[in-house]
Amino acid sequence: MKILDLLERERDRRMAAEREQRRLRGLNAILKGMLRPPSLVPVGCAQVAAFHQTASADQLGGDFYDVFPLGCDRWALFIGDVCGKGAEAAALTLLCRHTLRLAAACGNGPVDVLSLLNAVLLQEPRDGTRMCTALYGVMTAEEDGVRLTLAVAGHPPPLLIHPSGRVEELRLDAGLMLGVDAAPGLTAATIRLDPGQTLLAYTDGLTDEVIEELTEGVIERLCRTGEVHAQAVVDAVRGLTPGPLADDCALLAVTA
Repeated sequence: MKILDLLERERDRRMAAEREQRRLRGLNAILKGMLRPPSLVPVGCAQVAAFHQTASADQLGGDFYDVFPLGCDRWALFIGDVCGKGAEAAALTLLCRHTLRLAAACGNGPVDVLSLLNAVLLQEPRDGTRMCTALYGVMTAEEDGVRLTLAVAGHPPPLLIHPSGRVEELRLDAGLMLGVDAAPGLTAATIRLDPGQTLLAYTDGLTDEVIEELTEGVIERLCRTGEVHAQAVVDAVRGLTPGPLADDCALLAVTA
């Protein structure tokens, strides 16, 4: 074969590879746009703030959150983390988000909402991992504060931050990760946020070291400045994780 023919074939191969790379980058950008967490809607009874960051700018993440109205001074919130990375995890993230919203719109309580998502995950083809952790809650406005009814499925326990600076880990009864068993053992718990109290939910990308730094001094400094509220708490956590993360991370804070 002539050298010119070989060179032309190599050129064609490189051009085809470049076209495929551009196509994949385009698909990746579309998926990342679909996965981008929504802007939080104003909540009449509380301040809310959130943060989301993937471990790699080039990799699709699997952490998600949302806050949306249910009507009659009630709002739904959820945060979750799917197993895996890449396109499969991205598709599962979209499935989880839309299933949770649909289940909530049908008037279901926290346990029923997570149970429905669990059933959907179990019905998915078992050619890969179809599991996620999640925390789902309903906020209800009260005369002086907020009532929160929460259900947890294998998710890290949220933190309750008091105006005094004390940080309490809420040891709620947690069921199994969703997508594992038809009976995940979910239960609901109701807590009250008094004015100035903040609930911080997070995914496991937030390391124990960061949580320790947050509870040992950072919150107290916020208290001294009178800045203990949802956005300030989220900003404080972000300040403790300035470098690359080993895993995706999502935060969701609510202040009464």
